[in-house]
Amino acid sequence: MVNWMNTLRRSDQLCDVTLVVSNRQIRGHRILFATIGGIVSELLLSNQRGPISSTHDGMDDNGYSVRWLSHAGTLPSFKLYTNERGLVLEFPTVDFECMEALVNFVYSGRLIVPKAKVSGLYDLACLLHCDSVARICAEYLCANLCIANCISTRKCANRFNDTLLASLVDQYIQDHFEAIIQESHEFSSLPHILVKIISDKGQTIDWKLFNEKYMGDKLLEWFQQRVRELPAHMEFRMDILSEKPLACYFDEEWNLHDCFEADDTSSVGSCDLVQEFKRSTQKLYCPSNGEGNTANSNGWKNCQNAASNGHYSNSSDWEEIEWKIVTFLNNMLLFFSDVTFTGIFLIKRQMAVITIELVSHENARPRTPSFLSMSQGNLAETGRVRLARMATPRCAGGVVVAMDRLIVVGSISFVNWSGGMDGSADLASVEQWDPSNYGSWKFVAPLPSARSSMGVVTVNDCVYCIGGYDGRKVLNECLKYNPSNDAWTAVASLNASRAEMACVTWKGRIYAIAGCDDWNKLYSVEYYSVEEDECSAKRYVLRIAQLILPYSREPKYADKLYVVGGTDGVQSLDSVECIDLNSKEAVWRPIPAMNSRRANVRLVVFEDCLYAVGGFDGNMFLNSVEYLENGMAPTKCPLVHMM
Repeated sequence: MVNWMNTLRRSDQLCDVTLVVSNRQIRGHRILFATIGGIVSELLLSNQRGPISSTHDGMDDNGYSVRWLSHAGTLPSFKLYTNERGLVLEFPTVDFECMEALVNFVYSGRLIVPKAKVSGLYDLACLLHCDSVARICAEYLCANLCIANCISTRKCANRFNDTLLASLVDQYIQDHFEAIIQESHEFSSLPHILVKIISDKGQTIDWKLFNEKYMGDKLLEWFQQRVRELPAHMEFRMDILSEKPLACYFDEEWNLHDCFEADDTSSVGSCDLVQEFKRSTQKLYCPSNGEGNTANSNGWKNCQNAASNGHYSNSSDWEEIEWKIVTFLNNMLLFFSDVTFTGIFLIKRQMAVITIELVSHENARPRTPSFLSMSQGNLAETGRVRLARMATPRCAGGVVVAMDRLIVVGSISFVNWSGGMDGSADLASVEQWDPSNYGSWKFVAPLPSARSSMGVVTVNDCVYCIGGYDGRKVLNECLKYNPSNDAWTAVASLNASRAEMACVTWKGRIYAIAGCDDWNKLYSVEYYSVEEDECSAKRYVLRIAQLILPYSREPKYADKLYVVGGTDGVQSLDSVECIDLNSKEAVWRPIPAMNSRRANVRLVVFEDCLYAVGGFDGNMFLNSVEYLENGMAPTKCPLVHMM
């Protein structure tokens, strides 16, 4: 019987219903279309007994009905009317292939759809309450879970409160979370929220208690409390939450509080990390004036008309607002840090990556490196010494140490400067300073041509100037300066012209990382062999768990290459990634982010610490310094302020 009806449908015989989906037609018979079930059946039957009366019914700007039906939930925009060909049901926003597969299933009993469309068919079946089709799709999605699709599958389950599918996907994510962090592009696309938790003075963290589960539970409670405190006219916004790092602290009873609310005279509120946090987030933490997308003191913005993260544009009583920790991992397992936790959370039905960094009270305060204390005698613990000025104001250059002297090649306050900009023109001059006698700066041999935004490194006490910008074009030219004879010579050129790149040396190689050419941001990495005097075409493409972006200013640290901060052309970045250069299958891995976003940040390694100095966070130039201690060991990022 059904096969005969399908034959009639294909020849357009006795058809009395037309589905118009994305401006394409599917003809059929009402009696079989009604067996689709759910909302489609209800709509077709409602046409026989007259219009449905509902206080939720309405019309959109194009005249499409938006009804709430007895099955709960909303149907996509539709039109239901009759013409000379019979009943017409229009769905302008539904995927045609998915709807066609649903109709074919009714007529043939077989569900055939491309693999890429299974999740879309699952969404449509759930939205229309076609339970049998939704169940078949869910079983297929579970049977074909992999690193590449588990995040999107979990989003499907969450949109429609499919607890069975959600639990199965959650188990898969828990079992494969380390691989997901490193390999999944879907994971990279999730909103990322960085939370720094500061322990107060005198608090001793018991690691038997403060494991990833405890931290996750505490943080989830804190998020829930923040949402409950929102005024009635305000709604939670994930994009606001992930805009900037959050800073919290534990009180005496180990409850979490927002550092923005900490008294500036308290031990937590007065520490540099919290002060830096307050300065960098002051635009988010502004009082609401009741107009537009304003923010209250908790940083939540008014988004009364914002759509939820799914097919529904309205909320309803039947929806379950789900809060859950999908999985949580102590990053010590990834050799990042034993005081950093990374997890996937469901925050008011929306998936997000949460990174928790624990910072002790002592490490949130500045610390003067021992070499400064020793060289300056009775220098105070947080003191600073102003050194001699350079002969020429400079920026956008480089700085290195060669033969125990600072050499400045176009930038700000470095040992050895080559070129740079003084605000009006690119410079070719180079200055050096000897730190042993606090003497004045002096000029050495200038560059053959003026340039700025180059990479500058040293190998065997020789200074290498890589690429740069001459005021007209980006260069691929590379130069070598020998302090022993005070002369510059040309070496092998880069494969790609680069400016604003980062350069670092390792085992006789100079790595040129990312940067930009005349038109584009660059993601590639190439290296120059000092011994062979040639640039290798081999490239390692940057990849970070959160984003795939160009970075700047990276040092080599214990045979690992660190990429710190920078900009993607839109915003300053706080992300950090590293690669083990000794590995035969080297891959970029994320490590804990900095306390502040920093573009044009300068880095230096001293006494097993990697220092990030200054930079631009997107709103202001920074005078703070923070550091990463002991490579991949526990991360400690205290802030120190320059004069």
